[in-house]
Amino acid sequence: MNETTAYPGTTERITFPDGDHLTISVEIPGHVEVAGHLAGEDVGMSLRSDVALEDGRLLTIGAHDALWQLPRERGQRIGDALIAAASLAQTLADHADTSQRVALDGGHADVDVIDQHVEVTITLGERATIGLALTTGEARKIAHALMGAAHRAEVSRAMQLNLSGVETVTNLFDTAQDTGVPASALVEVIGR
Repeated sequence: MNETTAYPGTTERITFPDGDHLTISVEIPGHVEVAGHLAGEDVGMSLRSDVALEDGRLLTIGAHDALWQLPRERGQRIGDALIAAASLAQTLADHADTSQRVALDGGHADVDVIDQHVEVTITLGERATIGLALTTGEARKIAHALMGAAHRAEVSRAMQLNLSGVETVTNLFDTAQDTGVPASALVEVIGR
């Protein structure tokens, strides 16, 4: 009789009557850990979730290029466990880093995803702390407005530069690096 013991969402241990066993677990978002003993060999590997998903698919259908050549029932059991773990690992990776800190002059902004909202907390030294809870639509509109304003400010800064010597792509990128003005803003001013 085969025995499978699952621990909620992170580890699955599969054992077979002949002593073969595998532990398939998700310890790092985006990766699936596989360890145990199978077909006379010790197994220990870490697979990216996309690779684990493909290997699981190949095992479940008994493909000749599967990770291991196993009896169909074993391949299906292991493949199903790999697919489940890969799905969990990818979900964890997709949601692993839902916060970001952005350095500002004299402070920082923390941007966090809370449920279906975006929370922005801006701290400027001892001067002020401002917090906003935004819907995703509001966050997109503000981001779009900020990107547009930042681009216009960069173009304005580029207009103050003497760009007469910028004749090649190399000159363009050297000027962008030296001045801190993005090459796209420089190209826009040169084209006028």
